[in-house]
Amino acid sequence: MNIGIDTRHTRTDAGNTQTRQALNLDASRQTHDYGTFTLDTQVTQQHATIPDEAAPETQEITATLYQNDWLLNDEWQMDNTVGVVRSAQNSLISQSNNLSLPSRTYLGSSSRLSDGKTEVRLMHGTKGEVLDNGDIATTEQAVTGLSVTRSLNAQWVVGAQGWQAQGEDAQQHHEATLAVQHTNASGSLQTKAQILTNEAGSGAWIDTEYQQDRFRHQAGAYALGDGLTWMGDDVADNTQGAYWRMGYTHPRYDTHSSIEWQQRQADAETHDTQELRLNQSLNYQYDRTTRTGGQLSHTQTQAADARQQTQGSVFVSRTWSSGQDSRLQLRVSHDQEPDATTQTRELDYSHHWLLPAANELSWQINARNEQDEAENRNIYQTGLDWQHHLSNGDNVGANLTLSKASPSDDDLGTHQNYRIFSRKQLNNKLNLEASIEQTHDTEGSRDQGISVALNYQDGWGKPLGRRDVRSGSIRGVVFFDENNDGRQQPLEKKAANIELVLDGRTPVTTDQNGKFVFPQVATGAHALEVAFSSIPLPWELSTDFNTKVTVGLRDTSTLAIPLAKVTDQ
Repeated sequence: MNIGIDTRHTRTDAGNTQTRQALNLDASRQTHDYGTFTLDTQVTQQHATIPDEAAPETQEITATLYQNDWLLNDEWQMDNTVGVVRSAQNSLISQSNNLSLPSRTYLGSSSRLSDGKTEVRLMHGTKGEVLDNGDIATTEQAVTGLSVTRSLNAQWVVGAQGWQAQGEDAQQHHEATLAVQHTNASGSLQTKAQILTNEAGSGAWIDTEYQQDRFRHQAGAYALGDGLTWMGDDVADNTQGAYWRMGYTHPRYDTHSSIEWQQRQADAETHDTQELRLNQSLNYQYDRTTRTGGQLSHTQTQAADARQQTQGSVFVSRTWSSGQDSRLQLRVSHDQEPDATTQTRELDYSHHWLLPAANELSWQINARNEQDEAENRNIYQTGLDWQHHLSNGDNVGANLTLSKASPSDDDLGTHQNYRIFSRKQLNNKLNLEASIEQTHDTEGSRDQGISVALNYQDGWGKPLGRRDVRSGSIRGVVFFDENNDGRQQPLEKKAANIELVLDGRTPVTTDQNGKFVFPQVATGAHALEVAFSSIPLPWELSTDFNTKVTVGLRDTSTLAIPLAKVTDQ
């Protein structure tokens, strides 16, 4: 259980004040029969004072209850959510290499049933919007959705999803999408195709991805008709396009190229628009401490008013054994329109120090020049950040940000921002965080703010073991494959201090014997990656290693991961 109380008070020179208080509760309980229950609740109270105006006090309560890993039988499990829900589409339905169906927030419920091959989602609620302060703004627009995805075999996956949504015009909208994915037997070629339709029109797109050795190619095309909506909201319509991307990754360098064409058809208020985008980037690892690279892009738009934009950047970064690191980057852009031409040059430098006595210091400076026919403007910004870490987890710090524009205007002139912050662990359950902030702008006005947060964390009981939940484990060894045969030989050395990441979020590091273990992993398919930066030269991850791992119920998946010597082929 976690409980947090957060209070923030701000005041301006004009006499405006605002006070916001929030109580956050996050409680979780694990059960044998019904999975894990988690309650996430926030109670906020906000009061503002504006001279000569009446500012009402507002209160809001939001709560979300999650139920995860409810085992219905040996095959099926169920997850439920009630409260503030984010509309969920799996990667097959919602995500492509170039387009994505939007995900919306709503107040209601969501249920997901899965057996590893089939997934069913049911969703219903009222659309809302998450504000910058974390509150939820609701509407009167109701939505109901159904999604089904099925793996037919190792190569084919199909899925469909439909929504009934009430739009801002108070009319009911119906949308549906059908997607299919095919992967060849070797896993090197994957193709996705999807169709989207509603009462007004339809759209479709196709994506292919091919990977061989160090090369990765992506290509696709799309065509979206007029009047397309998703959850009752408009999506890009009257648009067609195609793209191609290529990437080559080497232990010392990587390069990426792309070309994309898009056409948007005219309607009653706009003209036909065609756009061509080119992009090229290159990064080179000079040695273990120095890296350099650059990027060049060009966009050309053909419409009633033609436009061209060219951007380029180069950088160099360096790290030291003492923990220091620095980065220098230069960016240049040229934007040409029928009635104006703008040139921008920007230099950015940052340096980070690890100082004695657990001190940490960062400095950044940015210089920017913007030039057009009417004006030549220079903008300078610098920031300094200092932190002092204590052995018990406490820390204290401060940061300073200064910016100046010449010539200045009401939007951008001279600004100064100061902030002091601290975190104190009161005991093993309570910690206190506080900060004081002050901002000065061009007109000489000052805005002040203070924030205090008290957090409580505690737990009871013992977590359920692997035999009580649907999980297994992954363990293995990383070794130097001297003869490059993909198999571990008795005399081949083990690779220590290699970092592995499971599903992009759970890292482990091999011990001195090259061994690693993920002790509790949910059943099903997972992606295992090896961090390139942790592999010593002249070695790299062998192309024979399969990054897909399947975990069985209360079973241990054992892996032997080979590292091969770098070649120039």
